[in-house]
Amino acid sequence: GKGAAVALAYPSQIVYDVMLRGGGEEKGLARSRLRLVCSTCLCDKKTFKPPPMYCEKCLAGIHQRWRYWDEARDDEIASVKLCNRCFTELRNCADPESAMIELVGRSVELGGFVERKEKDRPEFVDNWVQCEECHSWHHWVCALFKGEDTPEDTEWYCEPCRRNRSKTLPDELLVPPAAALPHTAMSRVLEEYVAQELQQAQVTCE
Repeated sequence: GKGAAVALAYPSQIVYDVMLRGGGEEKGLARSRLRLVCSTCLCDKKTFKPPPMYCEKCLAGIHQRWRYWDEARDDEIASVKLCNRCFTELRNCADPESAMIELVGRSVELGGFVERKEKDRPEFVDNWVQCEECHSWHHWVCALFKGEDTPEDTEWYCEPCRRNRSKTLPDELLVPPAAALPHTAMSRVLEEYVAQELQQAQVTCE
């Protein structure tokens, strides 16, 4: 197979690498040059707040208005992040190098940390996938496309094309429905409560 055509966004800057059918590729395209609109949500850009961030030492969440210190690595190893108070404590302790080894299990130079603002972290921008049949583009999250977990030679079809052409998704692209999730005591209580509220409000599904 030739694989799905996708557009991948970089979290640090909003540019895309576009993999085209037949093996072609265009790198570093700005979002304005893509001229794409998602055929599912009808929006050109879908952004998400970055996940919460925690201090490596005190484990407290770093608030949006706070400043923090980042190891600022450019490799695959997760960088150490410290709140301002913990960074100051470590920098002023008797043996900062030993303290960091004990904290994160490797040698870390506090002198290489960069002060940042939590609110300045870039938003996460969704990637794109193209339908093999109608060539429409869709955000990964709108299409329930598994992205990096999908083999490169897997072709993808949008929901309308799958219905019209009687196509089915390959097993590696199937997303289990909510009904397939395992139950817990809490989930059963919540479902029963919601069902009662809907019944009292005379809300029905057709």
